[in-house]
Amino acid sequence: MKLKINEKALATLSSGIMAGFGAALTFVAVPAIKDCNDPLPAWKRLYKAGSKFAITSIIITTGAGIRCYGKTDDIRYLLMSGVALAIVPYTLLLMKPTNDALFAIEDSSSRTNKEDESKVRQLISKWNRLQYGRTALGLGAFFINVLIVYKKVKN
Repeated sequence: MKLKINEKALATLSSGIMAGFGAALTFVAVPAIKDCNDPLPAWKRLYKAGSKFAITSIIITTGAGIRCYGKTDDIRYLLMSGVALAIVPYTLLLMKPTNDALFAIEDSSSRTNKEDESKVRQLISKWNRLQYGRTALGLGAFFINVLIVYKKVKN
């Protein structure tokens, strides 16, 4: 028996998961981390686990969208794939310096002064502001996908 994959459903599902994950990070996880006494270890844990999930969802969403375009010639699938894939350069160009700065700061055992704590909190706040951009891209990809599905159902 051959497994048949519905690329349209996969593109919609994966873009929805990607959008939901981004929104959960932005509006739930990072605000909770900012409330911690020492937010750096929690941010590092979130980043390490979340980056694997995010990369996987970007690859699946982009790949499914490209396959849908190949089967339908519907340019909207390429647009959706491009918006999803844009998260990668956005992260590398805009967020990586903040990520690197946070990873360069030692964990709580070697951080004792208030200046370090203040810097960590400022960097995590900056990271969260930048995360809004990634969330917008993920939501944009999902929105395009929903529009495609809606128009197909409507017709």
